[in-house]
Amino acid sequence: MTSANAYSNRTEAALACVNNSAEESAKVYDQAYFLMGLFHIFEWVRTAVLLSVTCMEGMEMLMWAWHITTPINALFGVVVYIYAQVARFNSNGVACAEV
Repeated sequence: MTSANAYSNRTEAALACVNNSAEESAKVYDQAYFLMGLFHIFEWVRTAVLLSVTCMEGMEMLMWAWHITTPINALFGVVVYIYAQVARFNSNGVACAEV
């Protein structure tokens, strides 16, 4: 699968791999890329919170927020990665990968 940077310029998506339509082809991976980006942004924020908690004193309450969001974001990440695999290996995803 290409990276989001390579896909965002739409050169690959403009090849019209779904129903000979560049518009539909552009939508094949868009939702999966969006959800994966959202998951990684949440992880970056959680990492910043963890770094703040470990470097500063008196931040115990913020550490609880980090602990509470761990299972929620982990479950969201698993769902997102499964969704990305479905987007890649369904009939439209296979057709666009071959092009």
